[in-house]
Amino acid sequence: MAESEIDVEHKRGELTRKLNAGEDVVIQSDRAAVLRNVTCPKAQYHFVVLPKEEIANVLALKREHLPLLEHMMDLANDVIKQQQLPPSDFRIGFKINAFMNRLNMHVISTDFYSSSMRRIQQWNTFNSDLFITFQAIYALLLVKGSVEPMPAEKVEELLQATPVHCNQCSFYTENFFQFKRHLYIHWMERQSERLRKISQQMGQMQINGNRGTMRQPPVNPFYRQVIPMHNNQFVTRFQRPQSHNPTHHNRNPNNIRPSYRHPAPPKPLSSDLQQTQADAASNAAPGKGAEQRVDAKLPVKKKWYSNKKKNSQSSSNPKGGANTNNPKGGANTNLI
Repeated sequence: MAESEIDVEHKRGELTRKLNAGEDVVIQSDRAAVLRNVTCPKAQYHFVVLPKEEIANVLALKREHLPLLEHMMDLANDVIKQQQLPPSDFRIGFKINAFMNRLNMHVISTDFYSSSMRRIQQWNTFNSDLFITFQAIYALLLVKGSVEPMPAEKVEELLQATPVHCNQCSFYTENFFQFKRHLYIHWMERQSERLRKISQQMGQMQINGNRGTMRQPPVNPFYRQVIPMHNNQFVTRFQRPQSHNPTHHNRNPNNIRPSYRHPAPPKPLSSDLQQTQADAASNAAPGKGAEQRVDAKLPVKKKWYSNKKKNSQSSSNPKGGANTNNPKGGANTNLI
């Protein structure tokens, strides 16, 4: 066997090696597994479903494989749900001219925008009669019991068919690079639409969340309310904030206190403080009365001019007789 043939055969067994090694496995069961196509994906989302039973290709399927196909379809739907995309954005089926030497069912997104999509033949493989949908294969096995092969001339004709038609609009061209730019525009539009829907959902969730909080307005702990008191007329009180002490709620379940309380009576003054205030009031300047403010705790300071007047009177009449300085010669009525 030539070296090139050995390389081709090695590439054809790549899916079998990945399945046995558990590489790139997304979902698996005891009968099949879903692998992500990371080697040469032909779209933004490209998966392959492989049965663990050794089946060469789609031409080897028989009617007894229908339960296995149903199980493979269930796994395909599960992996689509994980991508959070509608099922209409995916195409599920088999290639009639499969390159791999093991049966594989493709689950591929319809954008077909990928760097691995380089040639017209690759596009025609998934967008012509070379790609048979799961429903068509299932119907053929159910009615005929097998899938007939396609002639090699028909396969080659479909691979080289031009011009290429867009699967999302009426655009067509024979220049494949121009066609890839067109696919990129569709992919950007899808991304913009998806981001817009996500932003709308987030905004709706935020609005619903605000509505949920607005249904119960915040409670003001000091709002006025009218409550009955001892089965008498209604009186207005202020509601105080509830205490965090559990025993307080037991004593006062409503946790309501009156807004006004009488002030406590003044405490009686001590005898020493009363005597100090009385002395201060007696030494206050005339004419000021209660306006004179005296600190009761400090000693009362006597006026300097009162002492000077008394000293001058005592020096002018030391013996207590009549004052000789009186110009009228009368007696001095001011006693010491």
